[in-house]
Amino acid sequence: MARLIVVTPDGEQREHELRAINTLGRHPEQTVQVLDRVVSKEHALITYSDDKYWLQDIGSRNGTFVNGDQI
Repeated sequence: MARLIVVTPDGEQREHELRAINTLGRHPEQTVQVLDRVVSKEHALITYSDDKYWLQDIGSRNGTFVNGDQI
């Protein structure tokens, strides 16, 4: 199964096993909770479809970036 690695500004890394549907954000009910003030309560969605994972920003205030590039 695929894994998501979240790196915090202080360099801490957290690894999360991805499910078919994954929500990311500050809110504790998110699949992957990211406690950072620039992350929205409901920030992004990662879904698995057609043998690929898809990342979608869901209206976050600061945008969603992959390897430094805004998506």
